[in-house]
Amino acid sequence: MSRKVNVDRVKKFAKALKIMMNVMIVIMIIGLVGGIIIGGIMVFIPNSSFAHVGLQLNIGRHLNIHLRDNKLLEVAQVRTLILAIASSMIPIIITTIVIVKMIRDLLITVEGGKPFDEKNSKRLMIIGITVIIGSLFESLSYIIIYNLVIPMINSLGLENINFTINALDGSTILLGVIIILISGIFKYGCYLQNEYDETV
Repeated sequence: MSRKVNVDRVKKFAKALKIMMNVMIVIMIIGLVGGIIIGGIMVFIPNSSFAHVGLQLNIGRHLNIHLRDNKLLEVAQVRTLILAIASSMIPIIITTIVIVKMIRDLLITVEGGKPFDEKNSKRLMIIGITVIIGSLFESLSYIIIYNLVIPMINSLGLENINFTINALDGSTILLGVIIILISGIFKYGCYLQNEYDETV
């Protein structure tokens, strides 16, 4: 009886998480579309709007830009910086959507009482690989932005801009490797489940 209660709790928890994942996917898609639209609109914004724009951006754990006053910058440089940062976020958001969707699909099988579905092993493998590739791409995008902004840094004093970057996130790559290992465990669990089903 207690085992059935525990299973029911797990299913309810999986259902609640699945709903959260659906909400996250919708929010991220809206944010992605909104970001693309805003990026397109920025092309038509008058140059005067960028004349004295201050920037303070913290993107993830790796990129920090603090520009108190851009009056020493050309308008084109400010526009380029903003568009470069916005463009670099698009693949990161898409990668996150893929991961969240895979987690949601995994939770659907848990809710249905079949956690050791063979597809879950593949889903975990995809999540692990996506996490690793996403981490590498994230680091690459920060390096590209850094190199793009170097001319701006050279044209300003240190009191006007603070730009820091940590290119590689080893912990995220390690997380991806662990998820891939877990996918192997799930695959073995699927094998044992199939063996059990055949003997019953």
